[in-house]
Amino acid sequence: MHVTGCGILEVLEQVCTIPDGEKERFLSLLKPLELSAGDFFLRSGDKANRVAFMTRGLLRYYYSSSDGREHTRHFCTGGGFVVPVAAVWTADGMGVSKYNVQALEECIFEVFAVSDWKQLIASHTVWGTVSFAFLSEALGWAERRERSLVLDDAKTRYLDMKRQYPGIEERVRQYHIASFLGISPVALSRIRAQLSESSLV
Repeated sequence: MHVTGCGILEVLEQVCTIPDGEKERFLSLLKPLELSAGDFFLRSGDKANRVAFMTRGLLRYYYSSSDGREHTRHFCTGGGFVVPVAAVWTADGMGVSKYNVQALEECIFEVFAVSDWKQLIASHTVWGTVSFAFLSEALGWAERRERSLVLDDAKTRYLDMKRQYPGIEERVRQYHIASFLGISPVALSRIRAQLSESSLV
């Protein structure tokens, strides 16, 4: 049985205490959504007009270059928010996404409109606090990601990925992982072999 709002309030209240009346308002905005493996939550060029909380599943965020190559930006597992930050936090909250968000497994979401979220922020300070916390977290993640791609070697990025996404290698194709690390599948195989020999994998 699908229960609307299950888990999402617990995550939000890690930021701050939400008054009961505001909880009810927020839960009334949620709509269930299910995607099958291969379906898209968002495509590059789409209006980013909704936010989701994923209760189960696995998503891949990726860019597509003009030559058809895919560049994996991020993986998202259950229990987290799906927010195209740069697009959502435009003046009208209806910016265009620059990347794709695709389900790699069956995914279950609670979805709400960006316009509804903006109204919540305008009506009660608690939602501004929550919004700022998640925006800060997203910007911090983006900075760490950029720093790692510039300063860390591929082996360090691989080990960091394993800590950040436990069990991801059993769920994601090798070329997606290589793309996330910024290396070729051959280079990834070489790193895994080296680490296996030293008993680090």
